[in-house]
Amino acid sequence: MRINRINKFFIVVAICFLGLSVYNVLSYRGWNRYFYDTTAIAPENYPVSIRECHFITADDDDDVYVKTNDVNDQNSKWTSEGDFLELRDKRLLPEKLFISYFSYREKRFYKGTFTLPTKTIEQIFEEAIRNKKTERHYSYDGQNRGLSFTVGVANNGYVLVWIRGIYLEKLILKVKLTPSEPESDDLYYETTLSKEAYVAHAFERMSDSVKLVLNKGFDSPANYADSATRYIENNTKLWEYQRKNGIIDYGK
Repeated sequence: MRINRINKFFIVVAICFLGLSVYNVLSYRGWNRYFYDTTAIAPENYPVSIRECHFITADDDDDVYVKTNDVNDQNSKWTSEGDFLELRDKRLLPEKLFISYFSYREKRFYKGTFTLPTKTIEQIFEEAIRNKKTERHYSYDGQNRGLSFTVGVANNGYVLVWIRGIYLEKLILKVKLTPSEPESDDLYYETTLSKEAYVAHAFERMSDSVKLVLNKGFDSPANYADSATRYIENNTKLWEYQRKNGIIDYGK
């Protein structure tokens, strides 16, 4: 039976749609996407102003920006209990971290891009899913479960990244940045400012009394990069309550 031209046309169209579907599935990589959230913390006595902080994934159009509001409002603590997770969409796991920030105490600017241990990250996520250590999305249904990437900006140029969940805190990156002079783009706020003017703007929310205490050297010997965050200790009572009341499945 001969195939007429119309049938040939529909066969070609069907093949094209099939090929497009396969391409979309492979490019989206749904099997390699996870729910996760991001946040940043900094020591209370070593305030920083984060200019930019985001994770870079294999998808060039899918940078994952880190929540920096608490840090930039000087409301952050090194022993923070963590934020409520916002897990709206599954994402590819990050491969790199970019960060740029000013340190108030050191009067220095830091900037860098760092490669993350992707295999280790994937293993942590898979183990957390198996062991029910992923946390719920705080929404009306609470069905999405994931982990959190927490970026810690310590003093003396140290940046750390943890993956956190229920009874879970894994350090996956610890680097020491070398201070550098900011470029004009790093000093832009409505217009390009001087370094001194930008720092004054970035820390204008801090009270004069706090600045006075910090300028006198309070807590200056601290080494936060090697100090405990007490994340698990601070959340143990919450998790026990959630487990007993069926809010989380850990231990079942």
